[in-house]
Amino acid sequence: MDVNTVINARNADHLSLTPRFLCERFPLLHHFVWNNLDPLMNAASLNPQFVPKLRSFEVELHRAMTWLTKAGKSFRVERVPLCFMSDFGHFSTETRKFINDEGRDIYFLDEKGRRRQDKSSWSYGKAPRCKECSVERICAGLYQMGVYYSSEELCPILTPAQAVVDKVRAEAS
Repeated sequence: MDVNTVINARNADHLSLTPRFLCERFPLLHHFVWNNLDPLMNAASLNPQFVPKLRSFEVELHRAMTWLTKAGKSFRVERVPLCFMSDFGHFSTETRKFINDEGRDIYFLDEKGRRRQDKSSWSYGKAPRCKECSVERICAGLYQMGVYYSSEELCPILTPAQAVVDKVRAEAS
């Protein structure tokens, strides 16, 4: 069983408690996914106060990823730029798609039907300061940058991109 959690302003300060709570009660849970809030979804667009600041969940997401790693659980993170994932960049869904040149099909239950996502659909906005970042080529950037999320939150990191690439490829083999 997988657990998908949408990161939002209401849960940003306690993301690490969710997997702990669930794994204590349901030890067979194996995989967790965090999706940073898509502000274009109907409910979110009508309630922009639920869109979190990236800094508001950075520490809690790190705690959650650390705990899950120690617990031997798998996880992925979506719509979070690598500068907010510290040592866990290899768990970024978008980064993994770039490195492995993967796509995926999504089946919507409404009129959108089946949609194919490829490498180009995994790229979001990037700030000028992203050019200084060592992982710029494997980072998707910031979803809805300048609309709901601010480029001012982004910060170049020094983690070598090859270290992230090697971790992704090691997991695949």
